[in-house]
Amino acid sequence: MSGFTVQITVKNLIEAFKHYERAFGATIKWGQEVVNGDLVTHKTAEAIMSHDPEKGDLIHLEIDVMGKTLALAPMSCEIVKSNVMTLYLRFEDQESLGRAFKILRESGLGGDEVLSSAPWSEANAGVTDKYGVNWWLHI
Repeated sequence: MSGFTVQITVKNLIEAFKHYERAFGATIKWGQEVVNGDLVTHKTAEAIMSHDPEKGDLIHLEIDVMGKTLALAPMSCEIVKSNVMTLYLRFEDQESLGRAFKILRESGLGGDEVLSSAPWSEANAGVTDKYGVNWWLHI
């Protein structure tokens, strides 16, 4: 089977998941950690959320964002605050779009101040979140 998954590198996978859970209603699909030198795959959110950093490193997390897979991986360097890639998300309604925009903007690195309308969309905005990820949100 061929295809691709978008992956974002972040400093703290659980913190990033919780951020995207608040913004988009994301859910955990599965994840992997290294425990005492062994690779362990978790298929439940409960197992992942009970991760103990004292026992090992969480090395991969896949989450569902609006029906699409987004992978999260740990980074070992500082965030680059410029990104040539933008992730586009289309929302069904103004309420969910507004909630995501507010959450991403409140701790983000920049972008549009307010949602605006355009001939192709009744509401849209661009924002760079606290992880340096560019998002274009629209209806």
